[in-house]
Amino acid sequence: MPTHPQSSRQLAHAADPLGWPWSTLRAAPDPSWTDTTARPGWIRLRGRHGPESRWAHSLLARRITEHRAEAEVTVEARPDSFTRAAGLVLWYDTQSYLALDVTWAEPEGEGQRGQQWRGGGRTVLSLVERDEGSTRQVAMVDVGTESAFMLGVTVEDGVARFWRLGSDGARRSVGPGLDFTQLSDDHGSRLRFTGAMAGIHAVDLVDASFTADFTGFRLSCGQRSRFRKSRGRQDPPSPTSSRLHTANLG
Repeated sequence: MPTHPQSSRQLAHAADPLGWPWSTLRAAPDPSWTDTTARPGWIRLRGRHGPESRWAHSLLARRITEHRAEAEVTVEARPDSFTRAAGLVLWYDTQSYLALDVTWAEPEGEGQRGQQWRGGGRTVLSLVERDEGSTRQVAMVDVGTESAFMLGVTVEDGVARFWRLGSDGARRSVGPGLDFTQLSDDHGSRLRFTGAMAGIHAVDLVDASFTADFTGFRLSCGQRSRFRKSRGRQDPPSPTSSRLHTANLG
């Protein structure tokens, strides 16, 4: 739902950083899970239920208004268990989404043996795709000891391509291009009518004590990407921002 339904036509401003054009799931932002005062210029989300939950998923999102779009955000988080994650999400509903998250994984090649309780493991980026109840991890990238990441996604011609910004300032692809059309009203076997969103979320499946900080969220819609050279790499530029509107998230 729009974070402030009674004033959804107004622009968000410094005194109301969680107002329009942000939307949330079923209830307005609450200080128990979202905070803009602890770290000025950042949004702090407290992880709660996972994205399949219908009750307490910590999600802030904005409507995608065109077939071509690009979203990016900087997230700072230190997950220490596979039950904790935070990142950038393309959202339709609890049954259809694409998410690139900072999370934790066991040391490469090892099975789950409770390494998180002994301070072991590694920080990774995990790309997950969910469609009509089927969830799969598309890619996992080791990111060492870093805690702050710029994550992004470019949507064009029905394909969503996720990326992260490397230390050299170049975009690094994370996983293959994914089918963005499955986040449309016309996809699937059920009646759907909410439209696609891009946003940020945080998850803590155990005790809701994990937090993640986000800054610089940007969603741009409408302009065809023109590829540019960036330190020897071909990267899509930032398209011109378009006007955004809020709506229910389902």
